[in-house]
Amino acid sequence: MAVAFDSLGYAQRLEASGVPSQQAAGHAGAARDFIMAEQVTKADIALATKADLVLIDLKIEALKATIDRQTLQMTVRLGGLMALGIAALATIQKLSG
Repeated sequence: MAVAFDSLGYAQRLEASGVPSQQAAGHAGAARDFIMAEQVTKADIALATKADLVLIDLKIEALKATIDRQTLQMTVRLGGLMALGIAALATIQKLSG
């Protein structure tokens, strides 16, 4: 969305204040090209916000996948330790009895 800037009205106001016509036109053109080009619009902010939200969603999904993978690894390790512990107890019981 472009910001409305009345460069003709700006130049006319400068002329009415005593600025020569050629200088007023130059000032109006410079204001339009350099100052108004840097203005951020609501559409610019909305677009940036939408892009940030998409990036955040992607990072959240990647984090969920990492958590799921870590949970699976911990479950497998715990199962292995339990199996090893039971086997060790069974061996000890067999040797002592």
